[in-house]
Amino acid sequence: MHQLLIECPSIFTQALSVNEMSYGGVDIPLPFNKEVLQWANKTREILSSAKLTENVKFYNVYGTGRDTPQSV
Repeated sequence: MHQLLIECPSIFTQALSVNEMSYGGVDIPLPFNKEVLQWANKTREILSSAKLTENVKFYNVYGTGRDTPQSV
């Protein structure tokens, strides 16, 4: 499993190398962004190590002004 996690960024980089969207008649390239992956990994690390008081049994994290998937 660990090896698969190491290989994932290179798989995503290859898979999304030609990814683009059209907006207002302009094609915008959307390749895989490793900086976003690093940011997400750091966020996951911070949230997983958060210390909660005993009376907190459950918490949610939601974005402001953006749709937030329930799986976050």
